[in-house]
Amino acid sequence: MKNIGVGVIGFGTVGAGVAEGLLKGASLLTRRCGVNVELRAIADLDITTDRGVSVPQEILTTNALDVTQRDDIDIVVELIGGTTIAYEVIRKALENKKSVVTANKKLLAEKGEELTAEEKEQARQEAIKAYQAEQMRIMQNRNNKPKVTKPQPSTPQPSLFDF
Repeated sequence: MKNIGVGVIGFGTVGAGVAEGLLKGASLLTRRCGVNVELRAIADLDITTDRGVSVPQEILTTNALDVTQRDDIDIVVELIGGTTIAYEVIRKALENKKSVVTANKKLLAEKGEELTAEEKEQARQEAIKAYQAEQMRIMQNRNNKPKVTKPQPSTPQPSLFDF
């Protein structure tokens, strides 16, 4: 079964609720989605305050940008609000080919088109790379194809002139 790693950026009231939902609802998500959804990182400036939810200490960090670069994170959930740091976090996550979840309406209103354009350009670049790789594979197969030769008879065949 496929594993999906989630990183939450922001561990306030909403972030704590998302973390609790991911931790307590993991088996339900697995049954409904057919994948293991795992909370692998939580980033916040304050990781010492009790949030009312028990999370493993090793998944807590104060560096949000590190979460966007981790290979084991597939989805970044942005919950910090604002437009400056949140924009940088989302942009870095997209650059690192992560899926992003946000409800930051102000950021989406101000920078949504820019973020969408960046994501589309990255997708276009990936499509070009995939196309080029496929063309190379086709060319290699074409060049490595064994030559077809006409089978040679094992015994001489009579010709019309042999009669």
